[in-house]
Amino acid sequence: MIDIKHKGSIPTGINSKKHLIYKPNQKDDFPISRSKFEDFRKCPKCFYLILVRGFMSPGCPQMTLNSLTDTLLKKEFDLCRKKGVPHRLLKKRKLNHIIPYKNYNLAKDVYGKLIIHTKTKEPYKVIDAWRQNFHGIRRRFKKTNIILYGAVDDIWIDTKTKELIVADYKSSAKKEELTQETYFDDEYKESYKVQLDFYAYLLKGQKEINDIDNDISKDAYFYTVNARGREKSFDSQILFDEKLIHYTINNDYLEDEIEKMIDTINSSKIPKSNERCKNCAYAFVRSKIEDF
Repeated sequence: MIDIKHKGSIPTGINSKKHLIYKPNQKDDFPISRSKFEDFRKCPKCFYLILVRGFMSPGCPQMTLNSLTDTLLKKEFDLCRKKGVPHRLLKKRKLNHIIPYKNYNLAKDVYGKLIIHTKTKEPYKVIDAWRQNFHGIRRRFKKTNIILYGAVDDIWIDTKTKELIVADYKSSAKKEELTQETYFDDEYKESYKVQLDFYAYLLKGQKEINDIDNDISKDAYFYTVNARGREKSFDSQILFDEKLIHYTINNDYLEDEIEKMIDTINSSKIPKSNERCKNCAYAFVRSKIEDF
């Protein structure tokens, strides 16, 4: 896609925010998000050029309709959280023992300091900080300077086992019905699995930070809403099918992958690109016809 910056300074292709650029073997702590980790897994070269060399890749439009469904679902689950009851879809699936996790203690960061809202100047509650994009759940990776983080859509709790459950909301518009048997057939949904694996890994580090003693469940869920377009006309509404898709957490591979990522950013050598990376393919072809 072609991404145009309509206002402000002319884009240079280099990130002007120096604090977002990692210096190989730096000593200062550096945060890396779940999405950045996913970038590394997709194409190490693009990831390196962005994070270490400060390249600015073209952006993409915000998926505002998806964001709206997320917001509305959070409101629904917050009502259930306040009452301490299971959501209607969980009741339908006979999972009445699962309810939204309630933790209104004041949230602390990896340094033991309270997380303060920049606008209200009030401290965040734990569950709110975990779902806030610029904070999320944070965990230092072993004894390194890398702080991993990610903002979850929701955390539920199994009232029988007291285990915490990672939940994520997904919106789609497919004519086919979403089913447990076929949901993960799409290749891009491998990143969905990594997303929940990553969040579960971050949760395991909350015992020391926010005094969370709960174990993390191997059970995780995607709450999916799918607009199938079966309406005869628009009439100012879109109907969604709701499905609960189960996923079994398996993050045994994560630490090895994270260590590879850290080795990559601490190297002065640009890694090879993924041969299937469209960004790299475009950059290569364009470089052959332009004289910079």
